[in-house]
Amino acid sequence: MYSIVFNGTEVNLPKYSFTIANKIEEIEISNNNASKKFKDKCNLMYKFESELIGKQQLSELIGDFNDCDPNDINLLYLSIVASYQKPIADYNSEATESKMNDANLSKLLEVLNVVSSISDSGILNGDNKVTFGR
Repeated sequence: MYSIVFNGTEVNLPKYSFTIANKIEEIEISNNNASKKFKDKCNLMYKFESELIGKQQLSELIGDFNDCDPNDINLLYLSIVASYQKPIADYNSEATESKMNDANLSKLLEVLNVVSSISDSGILNGDNKVTFGR
């Protein structure tokens, strides 16, 4: 159900679970810790990626930890997180779109009611004159 495409390679991810959610939460806490070294943050993400997809596949995708581009570690991690968050993101997007459509429909109905009222009043007929004066 969960997969990503990274550097042109499709990677299947394991089923989302509380174990995975907890590890992501740990990484997020670590990444937001300004006192933690960048390499340590990357190492934590790399280990997580290795646990998810396997050491061999990770090595083939981005290389061994000390030789790979740190940006690849981060991008792979963000892709994994995005994949796991996709069902919620899709739901929220659909709900927002639905609300917007409902709001737009309501506005359109208001406009149609106003136009109907104007039409019923006869103001739009060419032979009616409205005179303003003091």
